[in-house]
Amino acid sequence: MRKMPRAAANVPRQSKRMPNVVFPVLFSSLAAALVYFLLYFFLPAGPAKKLAEASRPLPAPSKQAEPATPPPVKVKPATPIAPPPVLVVPAIPAPIVNERAATRSDQPPPAVIANEMLDAFLRAKDAAGRADMVEPAVPVEELSATILGGPLPEVAQIFSDLPQQHPAEQLTDYPYRVSFFMKGRPNVDYAILVRQRGQQAPRVFLPAFLDLAGGRLAEFTGSPNLKDPTTFHVILEPVIGCHEERIPNPERKFTFKLLASPFGKETARAYASNGSRFRKMVEEPTYPIRWGIRGRATVTIQWNHAEDPTMPYLELIEINSPDWNP
Repeated sequence: MRKMPRAAANVPRQSKRMPNVVFPVLFSSLAAALVYFLLYFFLPAGPAKKLAEASRPLPAPSKQAEPATPPPVKVKPATPIAPPPVLVVPAIPAPIVNERAATRSDQPPPAVIANEMLDAFLRAKDAAGRADMVEPAVPVEELSATILGGPLPEVAQIFSDLPQQHPAEQLTDYPYRVSFFMKGRPNVDYAILVRQRGQQAPRVFLPAFLDLAGGRLAEFTGSPNLKDPTTFHVILEPVIGCHEERIPNPERKFTFKLLASPFGKETARAYASNGSRFRKMVEEPTYPIRWGIRGRATVTIQWNHAEDPTMPYLELIEINSPDWNP
């Protein structure tokens, strides 16, 4: 008994089952291949696109993109900015004799002009030579009746002090101390003031010169018989207390030294009461005339015969000015 025919009879059954499995698998593979093909070649970010871009040569630089000479750029002009203002401090001009002289480059300074004028005044031989060098102006005949009518004693030395300006009065004062040789005795010093008004030529202040160097103060203070109050230009120094024996009630008074120069011994002494307004004036810290300080002053004095007729003394009755200004 053979089994072969039976086996052969089973073969056709198995072959009939194979197509049922193969076709679905094959279809799935083809579909997957088709999807991959589409994605590979047509997707913008797909591998085929990236490979093609990577394989391209680098682009050459464009002449239009980078011109050799860039075109001029039109710039709107900026609005000009004004420079900051410069502070200019005007120089204060020194007093001058006149405008024409000020323009000359060889014109000496005003202080030098004052020095030269004083030197010429002291060396002049008579009143006519000094008439144009004093202020206020006086007739030559009147000037001739004073010490200025002839030559002055020989000058030993001249000392100058700092100029002083008085803008309100338009004055510039040049103070000097002149030392004269005196035959047979020590030299004598006198304060002399050269004054310039505005742009006029400087001149010697005559009233103070005649009071001090001219001897008017010395004559008045040496003559107790002169009773009328008189005004003088002096160098004044207040001193605490009264230290003279022949002064009535000295404990009630204080002293004013009357000097012809900032240096040296006083010409005379005048007195005032401790209860007077003059005591308050010299104790004021801002007042120019204070204890122990010598300075120019215009004062009025008189001989007091009323307090004790047997002991007349010089009494200060007014401080007209703490300077030689009017």
